[in-house]
Amino acid sequence: MALVTPRYHRKLVESSEKLTHKHLTAERMQDIRLLLQNLVNSEEATLKLVLDCLYDIGAVNLISLIKSFVFVF
Repeated sequence: MALVTPRYHRKLVESSEKLTHKHLTAERMQDIRLLLQNLVNSEEATLKLVLDCLYDIGAVNLISLIKSFVFVF
């Protein structure tokens, strides 16, 4: 009969908890991928409009940042 030391048992429990957490994380990430794919498929036009607006805002902010950076020097 093999004896399991408390230290070794604690490592097994920690490893088991980490594995469970990794498995749950992987499942949730798969759920997110499926939800995003469903969103893109059902709301493609809306998503494109949102991305276009975000792109426009980002472009304006980038131009402003560049202008302020150029005027500093």
